[in-house]
Amino acid sequence: MLLELPNGGRPDLVEAVIKHLLAHHDALRSVFNYSDQGWVQYCEELKEKAPVAFVDLPSMTAIESECMQVQTSLNLSAGPLLRVVGFRTEPGNVSRLLFVIHHLLTDVVSWRILLEDFVSAYEQLSRNQTVALPAKTTSYQQWSKRLTDLAQSEVIKADLPYWLEQSRKTLPRLPLDFAEGVNTVGEASVVSASLSDEETTALCRKFLPFIKRRSLMRCSPHSREL
Repeated sequence: MLLELPNGGRPDLVEAVIKHLLAHHDALRSVFNYSDQGWVQYCEELKEKAPVAFVDLPSMTAIESECMQVQTSLNLSAGPLLRVVGFRTEPGNVSRLLFVIHHLLTDVVSWRILLEDFVSAYEQLSRNQTVALPAKTTSYQQWSKRLTDLAQSEVIKADLPYWLEQSRKTLPRLPLDFAEGVNTVGEASVVSASLSDEETTALCRKFLPFIKRRSLMRCSPHSREL
């Protein structure tokens, strides 16, 4: 995610904020090692130096090149799986900020939380205040243990016969237009059709009142279809 900082940012504060985020969100310090038992996830200790780099920005092309390089530098075993690059248009002023996080550590919902914490921590540090982020919820380690306990519980084991039975069922093949055909993407054809402006207008006039009535019925608190 590439962010634009309209008023610029201080490199020292950016680096300090990333350290706070790493300390606050344990999952951001995760690494993954492969062993005889398969992939094992570890949470590293907080390191002295945050995974932040700063690059002077000669042109927009340089951003694209740097973004590509950083995205391909993530290593599951060696870490870190979070990298931040600040692009400077002038000395001491970060105009753009690149966040690269492996998808094993974050998702689209987590991005909102991280960005809110970043802004909050940056504003607090810029006012010489102590960083105070929202209280931690269930830790990643606690969640993982609870999930393991649930998977081994009698409640889940009671469902096992049902799911095993589903896996043994013979499913019918998907219907095909041409059973003897190649049926590959390369052999597929596309059939498209379009409507004129007059036809589209006529359809809208004919069906729009019906669509509006259906929408009102579904939104009505007295409707059985709510």
